Amino acid sequence: MRTTTEMPHNFELFQQGYPQVAAVGTDIVEIEDFRHLPVDNHRQFYKRVFTQREIDYCLSYSDPAERFAVRFAGKGAVIKALGGRVSFQHIEIWTAPNGRPCVNLLDNPDDVPLEPGDAKAKIMISLSNTNSHALAFVMLLADH
Repeated sequence: MRTTTEMPHNFELFQQGYPQVAAVGTDIVEIEDFRHLPVDNHRQFYKRVFTQREIDYCLSYSDPAERFAVRFAGKGAVIKALGGRVSFQHIEIWTAPNGRPCVNLLDNPDDVPLEPGDAKAKIMISLSNTNSHALAFVMLLADH
């Protein structure tokens, strides 16, 4: 006989130490848009949107447009998840040695306030792309 276990509700998981999804954000970008914006001709745009570390990283690849597009989508997803309380200049997306994408909020602590007086949240990000589009998905996980 097969038995099933009912999945606990979010509040029960939260009480047990599991983080709760506080907000999500997603964005999709056409990579071709960045192919039409070469860094040499649009340096001011890139400096307004990306950190120097992001620019250097993207330019180290033969097709930097893919890397710029996916980071741009990532920043858009972070902004959406945070309800517009940060701007492109305050977000840095970098790649950990294991290949996992990470988010660094500049001039902020590692934990992000969801709203004044609220709990803190961790930012989790997933990045992907095809030949034509770059996609990002962000979750804010609330701590206790």
